[in-house]
Amino acid sequence: MYRRVAVLACVVLGLALMAAGTAGATDETGDAADTELIARGQEVYTVNCVACHQADGRGVAGAFPAVRDNPNVADTAYVEQVIRNGSAAVRDPEANSGNMIAFATLSDEDVAAVIAYLQAGLEVPGGAAPVAPPGEVAGTALPFATVITMTLGFLAFLAVAVLIAGPYVLARNDRHRFDWPRAWLKAAVIFLFFVIATVVVPSVIMQWGPVTRAPRIVQDLIGSGIWVVALGVGLYGLWRGQRERVL
Repeated sequence: MYRRVAVLACVVLGLALMAAGTAGATDETGDAADTELIARGQEVYTVNCVACHQADGRGVAGAFPAVRDNPNVADTAYVEQVIRNGSAAVRDPEANSGNMIAFATLSDEDVAAVIAYLQAGLEVPGGAAPVAPPGEVAGTALPFATVITMTLGFLAFLAVAVLIAGPYVLARNDRHRFDWPRAWLKAAVIFLFFVIATVVVPSVIMQWGPVTRAPRIVQDLIGSGIWVVALGVGLYGLWRGQRERVL
């Protein structure tokens, strides 16, 4: 009775945590993507627009109109048309210059980015764009809180597996009867242990910030130490399993 309640509780907890983690990943990753887009817009603006509209977006009176606090900026379609085709419609009433030149060579992504930057008031949330680590696509890394939540959900499901499969894995073997399902289950547990303990765990630890910043010799010692300890624990478990007639 208590075992069934524990299994049900772990399943419910795991589902709730993983759902919360997924929702958090969607929201926070979406915010990071928006920030990246605005930061890209800042780059496009700096290269193509600063000379006329100035870094603060206030333009030059009588020559180049302001884009900061300009109500026309809120109209995405209109701003896109002006960027692509050029127009005199964005000039201040006092402006007497000719039409704004067209920037037809800008890509769709650059146009969308610079419009997002203008509509954000020429400010990047947080003051700077998030910088992705080498080999990582910006805006796709999961936030730390999301990783923790989803990990807890996974551990809850792992607890269910242990509660259900544990008695079969640890049950002593009957030397007069060969049980194929139990043999396969025990083999799977042994395989998973060695894969996780000697491959996954060392890989995760070696990518941890303090370790990556350590000297190479220290990294090698840490990696080798983790692997040796994991291998030793696994071999000791096999020895005990044979001794207790579990394997």
